[in-house]
Amino acid sequence: MSHNNWNASLYDQKYAFVFEKGKGLIPLLDPQLGESILDLGCGTGHLTKTIAESGARVIGIDSSAQMIETARATYPELEFLIADARDFSFNDPFDAIFSNATLHWVRPPESVVRRISASLKAGGRFVAEFGGKGNVSTIITAVQQSMGELTHTRVDFGWYFLSMGEYASLLEQHSLAVKSAMLFERPTPLEDGEMGLRNWIHMFGDRIFQNVPDAVRQQVLERTEEKARPHLFRDDQWFADYVRLRISHIKSDRIPLTIHPTSVIIRPEILSAILFVYSEVHRRRGKRGNEHASSHQNICHHHLHRHILRNLIGGARNNNELGARMWQYLAILPRSNHSWRDYSLRDD
Repeated sequence: MSHNNWNASLYDQKYAFVFEKGKGLIPLLDPQLGESILDLGCGTGHLTKTIAESGARVIGIDSSAQMIETARATYPELEFLIADARDFSFNDPFDAIFSNATLHWVRPPESVVRRISASLKAGGRFVAEFGGKGNVSTIITAVQQSMGELTHTRVDFGWYFLSMGEYASLLEQHSLAVKSAMLFERPTPLEDGEMGLRNWIHMFGDRIFQNVPDAVRQQVLERTEEKARPHLFRDDQWFADYVRLRISHIKSDRIPLTIHPTSVIIRPEILSAILFVYSEVHRRRGKRGNEHASSHQNICHHHLHRHILRNLIGGARNNNELGARMWQYLAILPRSNHSWRDYSLRDD
């Protein structure tokens, strides 16, 4: 897990947007009276308190002693514990696990996903938002280039930003079925005017300057600002180029524990659409497409031929008729709350 030297007081004063934006997750969590909920990476406890106001029984955990100390002082009526996201455990499973702005700090991601799955009841909910692929990429690039030019070293912030597909696949390998997932940009204004970017780096990325002399540190920050200014500074204010991944999953025993390399995850209604379009296109061509589309009510017990999927992917890449029509049909499908299932592929 990536560790940072947190200043809990400064975090609350200058970076309240972290938990303020996280309030948008609460309706997705939909906490109910009497439910047991874990706030994973609770920070200074503000969202833990918001969840508790629903009547749910909430426990907040964080690996930072400074954050937990502040949370306990601010909300003494709630329970907060120092715990590592990679190896926490409780005697009883939770109805839901909530996490905001935490999971991109945890490496390897498999470790926290394993604990989340083990700590949820069957049918339990996992709702989270964190940095997704491309998060603060302009800032990271500017810092890495500046550090490389001035110290001839490459720095690693310790963050881990996965794509929506990568994280969905990882979660489903641990019996967490996708309800919804969204990757979106959220450019966020930073306080303190000209000092906004370097203060942000000090708060969230201070670990990269360990063993770097103060004079060199200042040079790195100045050069970073020069590189990032054309992209992130406007109207006398710095912006952080946040990209967030927001997900909602349910623990389901119907999701396989292991997804083999020869498998693909397809929602039932999407599979039906693929087979329908495949049948229609081949029927017009005079081919027996219905052979592959028949009796798909029990398709989970059958095999989906590899060339159907090949045509689907090919439609995106090469605009062939079959693939293109599949994508056109899939685009108008309503969102589904059904769990995804695993359908094996075989060679012809």
